[in-house]
Amino acid sequence: MEQIDKKSIHRLIYLFPKLKRNLNKFLLEDQDKRQGLSKLQTSAVLMLMFHGPSRMSLLQQRLAVPPSTLTSAIDCLEKKKLVRRIHSFEDKRVLMVELTAEGTEIGWKLRKENNEIFKQKITKLSAEEQDDFWQAIETLERLIKKIGE
Repeated sequence: MEQIDKKSIHRLIYLFPKLKRNLNKFLLEDQDKRQGLSKLQTSAVLMLMFHGPSRMSLLQQRLAVPPSTLTSAIDCLEKKKLVRRIHSFEDKRVLMVELTAEGTEIGWKLRKENNEIFKQKITKLSAEEQDDFWQAIETLERLIKKIGE
């Protein structure tokens, strides 16, 4: 098996976070105060919606923000009654965040908005470019799964 050079490793390490940031920017640009939420609050609601209750530390890691920034965002979401802090069943010392019923409802609205934004943006591409886009996504997904095996 060929040894992977340092340049390839560097590209891989920085490519995925860059892709994630670009996708978030793509979906969240011009969307300040969607459903009355900031971009970070929107991202947190969607993250909790897709992954369920989460430790603050894991949520902070997934959203790539400093702990104090996430705490402020969660405080605002809690005041709006969209999330609640709960203690972990396994370890009562661990603080978790989960969506309330109202938070879940907002999450579904945000998801619907994201789908509409994506449809509007993807239709700017030609049919051939759309095919290339989906092929690239499928290829990345397949290769990532293969690497993880």
